[in-house]
Amino acid sequence: MAQYSITLWDALKFEVLQPQEPELAEEALLVIKDIAISLSKNANSSATASPLVQYLMPINKECMEHLQEPASRQAKASGDILKAAASATVKSFEVVVKRVGPALLTLQQSSQETIQQRAVLEVTNQLFEAALEVYGSWTSLSKQNPEGRDNLLNEFKDKLVSLYSQALMGTVKEEVSFRLTAAKGLLLLSRMRSLLQDDEIGLFVQYYNDIVLTEESYGRDELKVKAMQALAEISKFKPRLISEITLPAFMAHLPDTEAQAKTSRY
Repeated sequence: MAQYSITLWDALKFEVLQPQEPELAEEALLVIKDIAISLSKNANSSATASPLVQYLMPINKECMEHLQEPASRQAKASGDILKAAASATVKSFEVVVKRVGPALLTLQQSSQETIQQRAVLEVTNQLFEAALEVYGSWTSLSKQNPEGRDNLLNEFKDKLVSLYSQALMGTVKEEVSFRLTAAKGLLLLSRMRSLLQDDEIGLFVQYYNDIVLTEESYGRDELKVKAMQALAEISKFKPRLISEITLPAFMAHLPDTEAQAKTSRY
């Protein structure tokens, strides 16, 4: 497999980057992932010379080139490729994120337009989904991490929390799509087993509370719906935070009298 892995990548990438049939693109992503799984079994090679690293290097390089224009269709496809490769094994996740993670953070900070920033966050969210697959969540252990290796995202945790918090709560309220992407990312971060402390997840709970209780409605209320869904999801693995933060906040907004109830939007 190692001998032909890069040749296979060169053939498979066109099915994803320039798809003719959606089904073929999905199959190509599965093969990209399966190759990484196979090459991860070689644990004796040095880090830089291992077949896995040699396979992932051109994938990382080409995907990052496409991500320089984050709003393009090929950038979205590159996110799909990176997720497929990163979700194969803990080892493949670490190889991908060590190369791509810092570059994505730099790209996000340098992007001037909201549409570009949202596209970068969407790709980052895909890597969060890969992290949940290989490291596990609070409610589901991962068979891919029997050794209990620490989540590599710990190295970027503070920057990620700051970046996503600013995107959700520091962006103008009308930028619903951008804020939806940020809200999804914070929920994904909170789900990762042992990545965040309770006080950090509690901060996200406060964000979601504020969105539901105090913000004006925009469009179809997608952001409020997303915030409610996030609170419901967090209640499955951190019920204490919901009972201590969300319930009192919601109770405080209930009307005190029947007359108030008739005029209240709650």
